Amino acid sequence: LILAAKGGKIDQVMQLLALGSEVEAKDANAWTPLMHAASAGHAEILQLLLAKNADAKTKDANGWTPLILAAYQGHEGNVKALIAKGVDVNAKTSKNTTALICAAGKGHAEIVKALLAYGADPNAKDADGKTALDYATGKGHAAVVELYNKGENKSSKVPATEKSAETPS
Repeated sequence: LILAAKGGKIDQVMQLLALGSEVEAKDANAWTPLMHAASAGHAEILQLLLAKNADAKTKDANGWTPLILAAYQGHEGNVKALIAKGVDVNAKTSKNTTALICAAGKGHAEIVKALLAYGADPNAKDADGKTALDYATGKGHAAVVELYNKGENKSSKVPATEKSAETPS
């Protein structure tokens, strides 16, 4: 089931589930089929596994959740599906990385917007003491920084001294 989910083989996933395969099986990295589907962007498989009661809040040995994996990889549909299942949008890895920090650092503005709308903490800091905005600013992700400046996030703004010429005031 893990290999089928990872590879996007929906027919195999359906067949294996029908045969009673363990939906919470874990590979050597403690990743479940749901985690592989979330990370790889296989939305249909993710939905199928969620319908079979796969644990949307599961974590691997480093604390990565399906939501954090989907946010990191930029799979907006998977992020929204997991949020709809009631996952903790502020879950942290062992290095205190959140889905918001991952999405902001990768420049996934629509995912950042969705996470903020569902209560992601814009001031959460990772093990290096950096916030999502720190990563977005440092990596030049203007669209993400603009979300903060437009008020998508009420509690964190770019200080005037850090604004670039392209960043609206």
